[in-house]
Amino acid sequence: MKAPAAVGERRIVFALYFLLLAGGIWHALGWFQPAMRALAGPMLTGIALLLALDMARRVEDKGRFALWTLLVLAGGFCAEAAGVATGRIFGHYSYSGLLGPRWLDVPLAIAPAWLAIQISSLAVAQRIFRRETAHRIWLTALLMVLFDAVMEPAAVKLGYWSWSGGGVPLQNALAWGLFGLLFSACARVLGVLHARMSTLGMHAYAAQMGYFCLALLKLNL
Repeated sequence: MKAPAAVGERRIVFALYFLLLAGGIWHALGWFQPAMRALAGPMLTGIALLLALDMARRVEDKGRFALWTLLVLAGGFCAEAAGVATGRIFGHYSYSGLLGPRWLDVPLAIAPAWLAIQISSLAVAQRIFRRETAHRIWLTALLMVLFDAVMEPAAVKLGYWSWSGGGVPLQNALAWGLFGLLFSACARVLGVLHARMSTLGMHAYAAQMGYFCLALLKLNL
């Protein structure tokens, strides 16, 4: 008989795939667009909260995990605010109003989005490198760059943000890699990487990638 926790996790994973892949298909078909735009910000926040709560259950030192979580949230948001204001970090870009309330021209939902991408990338890296080594840090950063490479064209197509000149500059990928390394290194220093993560983060990474890939399609059905 399966443990209740395992059954519950499988149900959450199924719901995550269903919601995100269905959302990607609806974008591709052009269905429910007003509702999809209204739900984008809350969905980002919900995924981050789900992953953070799941990871918190597995970390021994809750205080250090809370500190790392705040570091990623604040660091990601501050990097975006500085990036939008100066164009010197990621390149010149600007957010629309589709992701909800903004502060310093950055949607508040962007902070939890950074946390969700960070945790899900860490989960995938942990599945590949089962022993806690520095390789996880580098792989996490690469996974974040890969995630962003898929997300950027889809997000631009969906109108979440836009780049001046139209194209995504190389410095954007370099910045994502740098912040991925920084946040992952902090996780290792604080002992967050020692926790054995569930498969939820790995599935969240795959489901989100699937969402953006489907959103890039245009289906005439």
